[in-house]
Amino acid sequence: MKTTLTLPEPTLSLNVLRKLSKHEYKALRDRYFWIFKEQPHCLHSGPVKLTLVRMSVGELDYDNLVGGAKPAIDALVNAGIIRGDKMKDIAERDYQQAKVKAGQQSTIIIIENLL
Repeated sequence: MKTTLTLPEPTLSLNVLRKLSKHEYKALRDRYFWIFKEQPHCLHSGPVKLTLVRMSVGELDYDNLVGGAKPAIDALVNAGIIRGDKMKDIAERDYQQAKVKAGQQSTIIIIENLL
């Protein structure tokens, strides 16, 4: 099984996330939750490979890219699309980024069953 989901914006950087209050973080995660719930998706109950492609006008260093994905991954778990965010649940992770023009910014998340 394979699910491809799109956020209409690039994920935030870890540096920006760290400055959010708990309320702001929860609001962001919950917004991602509803964006994911509105898109066609499978329910992945076993270990998965998660590929996240952040498309933005600027590139982040790797730590900021990975850390900034946390609200999206938490939203995937809360939506029941993946069973958890531990290593046994997301056995493979691939974080990528691509430079695009301002009107084309987004984040694509691809989830593939491993078993």
